[in-house]
Amino acid sequence: VGAARVLSANVAREIKVSLYPGATDDLFLRVIDRRKAEQDFANLQILAELLEGHIVIPSKVVNSDELVCGIFPFVKHARVSYQILSRTRYFSQVTDILVRLHAGADRFPGNNRTFDVAKILDRLGGEAWSKAFFRYMEHSFQPIMASMGAFPQHCDFTYVNLGADNRGILRVFDWEDFGSIRYAGFDLATFVFSHLSHGGSLHLMTTDPVR
Repeated sequence: VGAARVLSANVAREIKVSLYPGATDDLFLRVIDRRKAEQDFANLQILAELLEGHIVIPSKVVNSDELVCGIFPFVKHARVSYQILSRTRYFSQVTDILVRLHAGADRFPGNNRTFDVAKILDRLGGEAWSKAFFRYMEHSFQPIMASMGAFPQHCDFTYVNLGADNRGILRVFDWEDFGSIRYAGFDLATFVFSHLSHGGSLHLMTTDPVR
């Protein structure tokens, strides 16, 4: 990193470095805790088999006593827009990705990064609707989800983490929270919300009751 011509770094939750050496191909480095890295990189290997060219896996992994650095090829891509994702070639890729993830759910081992409803409910209480919400979660939502089984989700499958490369392939980034939520349909719901938001439909729905 010290010899790089240009680099940018993000240290909000873990160390992420975009590296532009100049003489060689650009790289993306992700430095994380060893325990999390073992699970994350194992997931990426399975995801690469399920989703093929839609994700990027590390070309090399460097270990220290406590940290692991994944060295990824830097993927040049364009930020997606409502116009791009409304095209059949890209929207069909979204569908294909979500279907493959759902179909391959049993390939991922269980983990302790689970969506804890109790922690969310603990933050509620002052709102008039919180008791009704708790009853809904306890008596309706959780039993239904439990009967469906566990389906690991990307957890942030929105426009922010999607890009189109120069071959017209949709790339999905930011898998660091993969599996934290295992409710079937969560990724679909977040994508639909993001898609409607970028298309302006949510604004119309909240301002025009007729629509």
